[in-house]
Amino acid sequence: MTTPSPASNLSATIIKSRPELNLLSPEWNRLLQQSEADSIFLSWEWITSWLDTASPSSVLSVVAVHDDDGHLVAIAPFYLSSLHFLGIFHYRCLRVLGDCNSGGEYPDIMVLPNLEDKAMRIIAMALASSKCEWDCAWIPNIAGWTGAAGRFIAVFGQSNGFFRKRACSFSALKLPGSWSEFTHSLSRNRRSVLQRQEKKLAMAGIIVVERCERDDELPHFLEALFGLHKKRWQKVGQEGSFVRRPKMVDFYRNFAQKAFSNGWLALFSLKINGTEYATQYGYLYNGVYLQLQEGYDPAGPNGSGNALRAEIFRWCIERKMREYDFLGEHTPHKANWCAVERLGWQFFLGRNGFKNIPLNLLKIWPTGRYLYPPE
Repeated sequence: MTTPSPASNLSATIIKSRPELNLLSPEWNRLLQQSEADSIFLSWEWITSWLDTASPSSVLSVVAVHDDDGHLVAIAPFYLSSLHFLGIFHYRCLRVLGDCNSGGEYPDIMVLPNLEDKAMRIIAMALASSKCEWDCAWIPNIAGWTGAAGRFIAVFGQSNGFFRKRACSFSALKLPGSWSEFTHSLSRNRRSVLQRQEKKLAMAGIIVVERCERDDELPHFLEALFGLHKKRWQKVGQEGSFVRRPKMVDFYRNFAQKAFSNGWLALFSLKINGTEYATQYGYLYNGVYLQLQEGYDPAGPNGSGNALRAEIFRWCIERKMREYDFLGEHTPHKANWCAVERLGWQFFLGRNGFKNIPLNLLKIWPTGRYLYPPE
């Protein structure tokens, strides 16, 4: 495809049905890969798996921008959900497709770089029109280093209502060129802890780290993930994501197959004497390992989760991966692995209107007990 010039005329369509959305399939990933928004969490495979399993009743409100020749040059991948305030007011809330019951992060707007300013204005006009029926927009987990925040600010610039933002944290590790370089970057205390744990694990029996490398192995690896994740959280008196959100289980089963077929899936387990004690689920995309979920047996040998993570670090380094992305929330545990905090944003905004007056005056966010989805 020839890249359109900035002088091209652009037009926007608001897509509200799945058949209309499916028409974008041939160009979706091509546009994603040419944009600054390129992420597995916005891929066609991710979005369609999510619509098929986690949110089949989603009300689409996708803004697609085409040039004069009919080529797709930008996508604002929104859908409409509901929010209730004190059980009295009902709000039509814009969100980004694939954002919940999936583990998805880094929402963004896909656009050809040379048309970004013009396309953002077209999308903003579409969102401000009466054809796009929304009251507020809730966009969490925005990466602060990709330009995503600026794109969202640009397209919601004509909402003329309230616009609030707050910082959130992410955590990632730039991988070095060799395993020895990595181990030397760890603190002396961290190295000592890992060595002690490795010795104890070796005394417990034969340790094997396996990666899911065949299609017929996938169901077993996934069931191990769900089971060990549940055990991990039961230990601290919680249920864990897969128990609290059964739709997430359906999504993982569906998308894992597509990720495996595309070479994106990175699903590992650690066994001692043939019994699985730790598992980790992630994706490989654009030279980055994205760590989504993990689990371990608290009743098993101490340190099995750390041993598995270390082996995955080694695996990534040997394959010249450039980054291990822990995703949301920087913690001391991640910092112990030399991960660095990077900041992002959560946006909550609303259009002008009587219903939005309480949200504006009370500074309420859709993560508390006053403003909530109708579950």
